[in-house]
Amino acid sequence: MDTPKPSVPGTNSPGTKPLGTTSPGTNSSGTDFSGQDLSGQDLSGKDLSVDWICRGKDPGHPERCEDRVVVALPYLAAVIDGATDLFGVLHEGRTPGWWSAEIVVESLERNAERCFAERWDDRRLLREIDRDFSATYDRLGLADIVRRDPSRRFRSGACVAVATDDGLRLSGNLALIRIDGKVLEPAPLRDAERVFILLRQFLWEDEDLAALDALHRDAIIRDLLVAGIGAAGLAGAAVLRAANRLLVHPGLERDMVEEALRQGLAGIRRTSDPASPLFSSCLDGFSGDAPPRPARLLPWGGFQTVELFSDGYPAFPEGRTCRDWEELIAAANRDDPHRIGRFAAVKGALPGGSHDDRSLVIVSGWTRPMRDETDFKEP
Repeated sequence: MDTPKPSVPGTNSPGTKPLGTTSPGTNSSGTDFSGQDLSGQDLSGKDLSVDWICRGKDPGHPERCEDRVVVALPYLAAVIDGATDLFGVLHEGRTPGWWSAEIVVESLERNAERCFAERWDDRRLLREIDRDFSATYDRLGLADIVRRDPSRRFRSGACVAVATDDGLRLSGNLALIRIDGKVLEPAPLRDAERVFILLRQFLWEDEDLAALDALHRDAIIRDLLVAGIGAAGLAGAAVLRAANRLLVHPGLERDMVEEALRQGLAGIRRTSDPASPLFSSCLDGFSGDAPPRPARLLPWGGFQTVELFSDGYPAFPEGRTCRDWEELIAAANRDDPHRIGRFAAVKGALPGGSHDDRSLVIVSGWTRPMRDETDFKEP
């Protein structure tokens, strides 16, 4: 695999075909770009349509966006969410989350049609993605480092929809997938990020921090979220009050709260043990060491619209169009810019931007791809 090169905002990644051809097409450059295409194109059916958005949280620096979309219909569609940089380590001027998103995009683009033709299961696809990560780690001289230290790995979350003979296979974070307007699965209760969202809310409201301006308050809270409560410093009393509230919260498991408070967000990056309360499934080149990702198979004909989205969208709209999702962001920026209320998140919105990069793919009318006659054989 060639190491990914930077995509140009608003264009297709190097080597991909324009979206809207009868071959798998992709837009993965994903920075401040939205598109509506393929409607009426003869791909897998006359009613197939797709709408997509991928935008960075900082409109002043779209090149820093760590989200991506892949639209390789009729075989595959995906949203990829590169993990936000916590440690300030760059490789060739790019963050680990940027690298991870580019690796996953390139792998999915290259293997979309093959995945259907050769009847790959999710494990087989993940092995191919792992190989592409390994090639990049080798090229950057990081292979030994990332093997020893999970926090140095390039990591992404992803929701992937893959066409199979029997139906559409959906894998990844199933809470970030909607089918005909309904979330596929509720968010898991054992999710350490919920601890950090609540911790941020509690600290923002605390009387000791309320007198500070928003930027100063956010900076203090961010340090605590990343490093854990050992970095409390002068905010110690506020942290103690917030921690006590979290430890008795009925919706959170105590061992997860204790580890999250002790290790912070950095603890999630350091954790590769599936038994840890801070373990979070991701794509980082070591999928073979992790449990199988959640997956669901939807039989063909049993659904009309599939929405894949990243957590850059802090809630769900009633409608099923890109406009509906973007109006939700506008409402969040207007009514809850610090993301401590209805649209609570780990980060607040940047001035003129949002709290996180965001990506969205909406596909309607997806049907089983046709096989060549030579493909109709037992695997």
